[in-house]
Amino acid sequence: MLAQYDKAAVAKRFTQQAFAYADHAQVQQISARYLLDLLQDGLASQQITASNAHFETLLDLGCGPGVNSLELADLARHYLGVDIAAGMVEAAQEQSLASESLRQRIANSTVSFLQADMEQLPLGNDSVAGLYSNLAVQWSNQPQQLLHELYRVLAPGGMAWISTVLNNSLQPFADLRRDYLSQDGVNAQPTLLQWQAWLQQAGFSVRYIEERRETSWFTNLKELVRSISRIGADQQRTHAAPQLSSREWLSHQHSYELFRTELGLPLHYQLGYFVIQK
Repeated sequence: MLAQYDKAAVAKRFTQQAFAYADHAQVQQISARYLLDLLQDGLASQQITASNAHFETLLDLGCGPGVNSLELADLARHYLGVDIAAGMVEAAQEQSLASESLRQRIANSTVSFLQADMEQLPLGNDSVAGLYSNLAVQWSNQPQQLLHELYRVLAPGGMAWISTVLNNSLQPFADLRRDYLSQDGVNAQPTLLQWQAWLQQAGFSVRYIEERRETSWFTNLKELVRSISRIGADQQRTHAAPQLSSREWLSHQHSYELFRTELGLPLHYQLGYFVIQK
């Protein structure tokens, strides 16, 4: 069983990073683009091309600072961005108000944002026609409960496009920490097969499933570790590994150079992508 996050601490952490988050979220941007392409391909296969015509309500779960709000809102009559962090909701609203079309839709209440826990959504049964969630569900303390909650709010026949962080991510940083500490130095994550089983147990039909490795590149270890911190990836569950000591830092600076390429120092993420239907 996965250890639990302190959700208040997670929300506070993301609030603190909200307005700088997009500057450091390289892998999130790569994942978002791929997930959006999967969504667009799905709509194209149904021969749907009219803007604002496909989803009555589209839920953006874990919307963060709203970097995808404009593109997603174009697919729905009502777009709803949800995030657990008040600062992320504030940043998403500010980002959206910079767009004339979104500003008008906010005034008309067809684009809105809500601070809420994804495991306890304040939404009615069968109230959401579509759902998009980019690298958010890994913050769930109860993944199976979360998926039952998503099944509850999705309308019959509703579709969801979800990406998440899988096990064996943050490499080779995670392995270096494990070797140094003789214990896991980063949070454990579920496998692709675990998520697939949980989705099916919740009642979803899994239309598409894929695991991909995405990589960010950095000039030095300080920049790499800062990126992990700025996107919240170092937020620890309970019973966590200790923070980096000065001695461990020096050890990793030497060891990480063995992985350097012409692109820099790598940080690999294993990501899972799912297209599911109620």
